[in-house]
Amino acid sequence: MPPDVEFVKEWCRIDGTQFDAVLPSLIVAATSLASHETGNDYLATAIPAPVAVWIASTCAYWLDHPDTLVDKRTMPSPFLAGLLDPYRVFA
Repeated sequence: MPPDVEFVKEWCRIDGTQFDAVLPSLIVAATSLASHETGNDYLATAIPAPVAVWIASTCAYWLDHPDTLVDKRTMPSPFLAGLLDPYRVFA
């Protein structure tokens, strides 16, 4: 299951409600991206804590850099890519 909105808001240090409408869709997009990157279905299974932090960090990156959300494509932060390495399946 993806992290909840409150976890992401705490991680992103968001106090108000200004992003409450957009955060659920960002969380699902980041969770789907993590699932794709690692080969695990995190939308249906439990998420390890480091992957949940990666999802929250990716949401924070997208909120801070809205230009990475263009043409319905989401570009992850190049600085966060290595956090998923222990969970990747290399074939």
